[in-house]
Amino acid sequence: MPLGLSTQGGLLLSTVAEPDQKAATATGARAVFYQTVPNQQMLKHIQVLVDHGEITPLSPITARLEQAADIHRKLEMRELAGKIVFDLTTEA
Repeated sequence: MPLGLSTQGGLLLSTVAEPDQKAATATGARAVFYQTVPNQQMLKHIQVLVDHGEITPLSPITARLEQAADIHRKLEMRELAGKIVFDLTTEA
């Protein structure tokens, strides 16, 4: 658990792996693991929203690995959002 990210009484919400509960308790934080499993009804509803233009899915951003530092900075500054795909097949 990245304890440096949690503050006294804070919350770490992980969608990747079960957080370390002992470490969270030691810092006064809560740690929660959360995953969703979409069902057919939910996916159909999302498709209707997309079809009517009520929501717009983010397209993944493709970048060269050499751009990783710049991409990371832009994500931190909230200049970019969404998934990043690093293309390892192209040369710099």
